[in-house]
Amino acid sequence: MKIEEAISNAFDILSSRHNAQDGIDCILKLLVLKKLSDLPEAQQNHKEILISDKARWKFIRNNENIRNALQNASLDIKQKNPNLEALFIESDSEYWDKFSDEILNSLFDLFSMIDFSESSSGSLKEISLALEALLSIDRLESSSNYTPNSISEIMIRVISPERTHTICDPECGSGSILTSAFRHALEGLKDQSNKMIYGQSSSHRNVAIANASLILQGYSEANIKLGNSLTKPAFPLNKFDCVVCNPPFNIKLSKKEITEIVELERFPYGIPRNRNANFLFIQNILSLLSSTGKATVIQPGRVLSCEGDEKLIRENLVKDDVIEAIIQLPEKLFYRVSIPANIIFINKDKTDKRKGKIIFVDASNEYVEGRKQNWLSDENINEIVSIVRNFKDIEGSAKVVGIQEISDNFYDLGSYRYISYPREAEIDPVSEVSKLRKLEAERSVLARDIDECLRVLGIDI
Repeated sequence: MKIEEAISNAFDILSSRHNAQDGIDCILKLLVLKKLSDLPEAQQNHKEILISDKARWKFIRNNENIRNALQNASLDIKQKNPNLEALFIESDSEYWDKFSDEILNSLFDLFSMIDFSESSSGSLKEISLALEALLSIDRLESSSNYTPNSISEIMIRVISPERTHTICDPECGSGSILTSAFRHALEGLKDQSNKMIYGQSSSHRNVAIANASLILQGYSEANIKLGNSLTKPAFPLNKFDCVVCNPPFNIKLSKKEITEIVELERFPYGIPRNRNANFLFIQNILSLLSSTGKATVIQPGRVLSCEGDEKLIRENLVKDDVIEAIIQLPEKLFYRVSIPANIIFINKDKTDKRKGKIIFVDASNEYVEGRKQNWLSDENINEIVSIVRNFKDIEGSAKVVGIQEISDNFYDLGSYRYISYPREAEIDPVSEVSKLRKLEAERSVLARDIDECLRVLGIDI
C-alpha cells in the first residue's frame, strides 16, 4: 500500500471519533514507530537511532495490552534517543487511553502494509506529498505558521544548501523548510554523514511534528530545540553555513522580552522602540551565520519601507552589504495570510561581481490563481530562481541596483522604486474611433445577411 493511501485511510478512521490534531499526532507517532522498526539493523544501533526489541512494531502489535506496549515503547525510545523526546513526551498511558482497541488495531493493520525499509520505501517526494496532505489539515485547524513547499523550494534553491554542511531554521514551526532543505541537499551530496540540521520552535507540538517529518523522510539526527529563538536562543553565534526562516510577521514583544533580548549579543543594529520583532528576527539570523554564511528569510512588505528607527536598521544592513536579493512574492500564497510577502536573500560572502549591489525581483505576477489561495508552478519557481542566479536586469521583472542609488531613495527597498516597467502604448482617440466605426459597419452588413438567411428558411424574428 502506498503511504499516501495509508495516511488518508488512517485519518478517516480517527476523524470519526477524534479531532484533527489528535488524529494527526497519533498518525505521526505510529508512523515513526513503524519507520524505526523498518530501519536496517545496522542503523538501529548506530548513532542515528537506538531501538530495543520492545519498541519494535511486531512486538507492540502482538502484545495483548497494546496501550501498555505503546507506552513502554515510547518511553524506551525517548530514553535512548534524547533528540526524539519531544515526539513521545506525551505518549504515556493516558495519551493512548484516548484511542479504543478497535481504532489502534485498525491503525496497526493499516500501517503494517507499509514498508519503510530502504529497498521499498518509495521516493522521498511521495512521502513528502503524503505528509504535506496530512499537515494541510492541521494548518486549517490551528494557527501554526507554515511555509508552502513551493516557497520553501525557492528559498532553498537560492542559497543551494547542498554545498553546505549545517542548516538552521530558528523559527522552524513544523519543520516544512527544513524538510525541503534536506530533500534538496540529498540531490547534491552523495555523502550525508556530515549534514546537520538544526531548528527551534516555541511550540512543543511543532518540535514533535518537525522531528517526525524529518525521520519519516530519512533524517533522524536533526537537532530541534524547544524555546523562544529571540529571548532564549538555542544555538551559538556564527555557527551555520545556511539559515532559512519564515518568522511570524509583525509581532510585538513584551517589555519583559525586550529586557531579556538587551542582554544578548545578537542585535548590533539596535532594538526598535515600537518593539516590532521583524528586524530582530533578521538580526538573529545574521548572528547565527558563519563568516561565509547565507540565509533566506520571509518578511512582510512594511520591512522594506518602514520609517523611524526601523529605517535606520534597514539603512545599516544595506551599508554593511549583507543583502543580495529581495524577491517580491505574489499575494495569497500563505495560509491565513493574504498580504504580499518578500524573500530577503542575505549573503555574508558576496562575489566581487555582486558586492555593493542588490537585485530586486518583482515576482508578483509569477503564480497560478486558485479559488482561495494562489500557488507557484514549477515554471514559476524556475523563473524566479533563474532571475536571482543570473543577477541581470530584466525589464518589468528585475533590476540590479547599487548602494548609492538605494541611498538616493532613502534606503527604501521596495522593488517599485527601481524596476522599469514597460509603458502602455499611448492611445490615439481619432484612430480608435475610426476602428470602432469600421467594426460597426461590418456588424451591420453581417446582421443583414443573417436576417436574409433566416427569411429564406422561413424563420420570422
